[in-house]
Amino acid sequence: MADEKTSTWTIIKSRKIILGVMFAGALSGAVYSLVGFLLPLNLESLYANQGAVIYGTLCSFNGFTVIVATPVMMIVSRRLKELPKMLIGVILFVAGLAIFGFTTGLVLTFVGMGVYTVGEVVNALGGSPYITRRIPASHRGRIFAVSAITGTAIAIISQLTIGFLLERFDYPFIWSLYIVVGLIVAVMLLILYRLDRITFPKLYAN
Repeated sequence: MADEKTSTWTIIKSRKIILGVMFAGALSGAVYSLVGFLLPLNLESLYANQGAVIYGTLCSFNGFTVIVATPVMMIVSRRLKELPKMLIGVILFVAGLAIFGFTTGLVLTFVGMGVYTVGEVVNALGGSPYITRRIPASHRGRIFAVSAITGTAIAIISQLTIGFLLERFDYPFIWSLYIVVGLIVAVMLLILYRLDRITFPKLYAN
């Protein structure tokens, strides 16, 4: 147990695996943010002035898919623990990136957005509940704040990196690079899942 005077670092230090999960979550957030930054630029390069219209339609499709997929995935994934949900979400992110990066057809682009959006939903169903179940209520707000700041910092660095890479490489290369990052995150989450079962055995009792 911990009271409000206990420092955030002390709480995290006593649960070191959470640092790993927060870092993996921040990296997956960088992969997630790639679509909002790189996809409109990629579409503009493919479809010129129509690229903005297509991207706007994709965003609407994304919102519709979130509304439809969220209750469905809550039911389908209800027996899964948090880290497997995050892992599945990242795998779907990677699949979506692969479709965006190596196809030019509009139908497949919408398929990619659907896959990516379901990953978004499943990942969200695992991320926040993971912290909630492992951190005392008195410190959850602070941990979420640290996690959000870390994720934002990595996303900014990621987008600066994309801008640098766009001056030197083509779009398929950048998509490929982030697919590799997503796969690394997936491996990290798989390892963290095994460690989490050892660190928090009571949460896996049922």
